[in-house]
Amino acid sequence: MGFGQSGAIIDVIEAEQFIATNILEWSNFAENAHGEEVERMINHYNKIAEEKETDLSLRVQI
Repeated sequence: MGFGQSGAIIDVIEAEQFIATNILEWSNFAENAHGEEVERMINHYNKIAEEKETDLSLRVQI
């Protein structure tokens, strides 16, 4: 098979949909845990930004 002929399907989704899906999965679909997962994800992102970025304005404030 040549390139693009493997039969695999690639879905392209928006970042917001990807993030929302992950929050739902990480919180085990429990509504009361969504806020905790969002905060955990933001804290993790901020930690990466602090370690790797020179522009700390990229951090998200909660």
